Amino acid sequence: MKKLLSLALALACGVLHAADPAPKSPTDELLELMDYENSSVETAMSTFDGFIDQMKANGVPAAAIGDIRKEARKMYVRIFSSPDVRKKFVELYDKHFTADEIVELTEFYRTPLGKKTLAAMPSIMTDAMKVAMPAVEKEMPAFQQKVGEIVEKHQAPAEEEPEAEDE
Repeated sequence: MKKLLSLALALACGVLHAADPAPKSPTDELLELMDYENSSVETAMSTFDGFIDQMKANGVPAAAIGDIRKEARKMYVRIFSSPDVRKKFVELYDKHFTADEIVELTEFYRTPLGKKTLAAMPSIMTDAMKVAMPAVEKEMPAFQQKVGEIVEKHQAPAEEEPEAEDE
């Protein structure tokens, strides 16, 4: 009976051990600490709010604005909760930081200043966009004109069509 109990216990422990998730990579730990999904959604929404302002200025009804904003949030949640997108974010961090730097960033973000930095970053990005937007809007007409000139300069001259012969 003792042997049977020991065997059952060993099998149960083996099953439990096999169910343990694989250890997270340092970059996965960093993204988790950064609250990657929520902070990405909030950053995307702060950018989307610029479009919302344009819609309001163009007379889109307030009720529609609220519904549009809700749909945008749902879309961004789907995007940033996607395993494929998360994998690409991991690759992006791994491209720009060494493994040791990832560990250092993780350690920093666990400090009080690091936590404050993470908490403040979405607001900083939103405010930065608000600061830059008037300058962008002011420069846009001249920029669009320059883009038009560049495209025109690089377009191949229109080929002349051969004249039709009279029959």
